[in-house]
Amino acid sequence: MKPLAPTHDDVRPSDGLFSLSAETLWLASVKGAARRALIEQACAEDRLEELHPNFFNVALTEDERAQWGRMHPGNLGGEFLPNRKPTELEIARIAIHSTTQDVVSVYARRVKSGFFYRIVDEYSGETLEGRTQFRRRRQMTQADLVTAFMTAWPLDEVCLGNDLMGEETLNFCEPFSAYYPDFAARIRAYLSEHCGAADEDEDELGDLE
Repeated sequence: MKPLAPTHDDVRPSDGLFSLSAETLWLASVKGAARRALIEQACAEDRLEELHPNFFNVALTEDERAQWGRMHPGNLGGEFLPNRKPTELEIARIAIHSTTQDVVSVYARRVKSGFFYRIVDEYSGETLEGRTQFRRRRQMTQADLVTAFMTAWPLDEVCLGNDLMGEETLNFCEPFSAYYPDFAARIRAYLSEHCGAADEDEDELGDLE
């Protein structure tokens, strides 16, 4: 297969990365994956007023989180991620369809020397390996992001650890980035190469290098 077109892998977020709409920044600040999905749905259906005000908080209190988790363990996905610093943004995340819908995220913030990144999970880093914090003079390209993410949290090993192969791996995870539009397709391409997952985007994206 032909390599991925440079127009995809070389893409970097524009300078608008830290000046997006208030709605985008607000939704990206909500840690819980289930809460995000419900907020998005309610927003699309113009019924935000039906949701409890605390539902929109960045993080739930321990009591709220316990109550939310008792309704369904899958509601807890993302709720145990570390809090972001005031100047940090979540630039990408991958949620998996485990019992508690675990989430791994990449946080970024501006620093004097450029940009500081950290990859975080919901278990104080216990599911991560290698380098999870690093600086870059420029914003990461999409290729940089995928490589850093899959090095710190090899998704193929996560899938194999759950006895998943092939197409099952594509249904097991939900990659998302508001800043790298092809991030989800690139992760599916990674699974296609490493787990034998046949994906409809594979012909367009090519193989990971």
